[in-house]
Amino acid sequence: MGYVSSELGLKLTGIEEKEKRFIINYFRAHLKEDIRAFIEKGLEKLDQIIVTKPYRTYSWYLILYLTTHKLLDNRRAIVYYNKEEPRWTISGIIHEILGKSIIPTGVISEGVLSYTAVYKMDLDKIYVDSIKESITQLSNYTITSDPMRLLLDTLPKIISYRLKDLDFGYLVSRTIEGDYEILKLWLGTEPSKEEINAVSMALYTNGINPTYYGLPLIEEEANIIEPLEYEIDPISICRAIDGADEEYCNMLKILTKIAENPDKAWELLEPWKDEIAPIKDYMNEFIYSLENM
Repeated sequence: MGYVSSELGLKLTGIEEKEKRFIINYFRAHLKEDIRAFIEKGLEKLDQIIVTKPYRTYSWYLILYLTTHKLLDNRRAIVYYNKEEPRWTISGIIHEILGKSIIPTGVISEGVLSYTAVYKMDLDKIYVDSIKESITQLSNYTITSDPMRLLLDTLPKIISYRLKDLDFGYLVSRTIEGDYEILKLWLGTEPSKEEINAVSMALYTNGINPTYYGLPLIEEEANIIEPLEYEIDPISICRAIDGADEEYCNMLKILTKIAENPDKAWELLEPWKDEIAPIKDYMNEFIYSLENM
């Protein structure tokens, strides 16, 4: 299908021309001046952005490992295409671009800069519900996801929402001092008690003393809810993942069936054997790991 390239140097492949045009036109309409230089710098380091649709080679690998960095050189990136809400795809593209243009100086600040850039592109609207839900759960001392995900993903999403109106260059300059400066800046926006408790809990759950960042000490133990403690089907779990559409969830459901019966793996994957062929070794590695559990 070839490339469609914008004046920014946004080189997209893997999707139809009209889909590429939607993404490029979105960038043209919503790119803010304070993040333009960082977007351009990231794109200079990318020769190709592969936007992969469901059931294709890269999407199978993506759902297996949540990353395709093992398959790609540093000059290429890959993002899943969400047909139901393409803005999720644009968010993924921004994350990949910022990952090329900004050198992280802290675990939290890296995610904060990426999400702030995403929000500045008027994509905060698609995250509002998940942000509110995360704040409610965490402020009530309830943990329903992996602690590391809280630190690397949930926490930056919450913090970035209050920093999205600040000049991006200024925000980047403040991250030079690491995570402490980012949290100090966030506290200066006067977040609510619930937000403060949520951030404190996310830090505490990862063994980080929130008082180091000027946040209150957690005096209650978290109610950690393990997946086995409640019955939710794989599709419902998948739909809670940012950017996952019905097709992505169906792919996850197929892998769940394989996990239940590894002996029938290739029978279940038969319709997509050609797409999986280039990553057959990775799929066999996944199946082998299940057989030896």
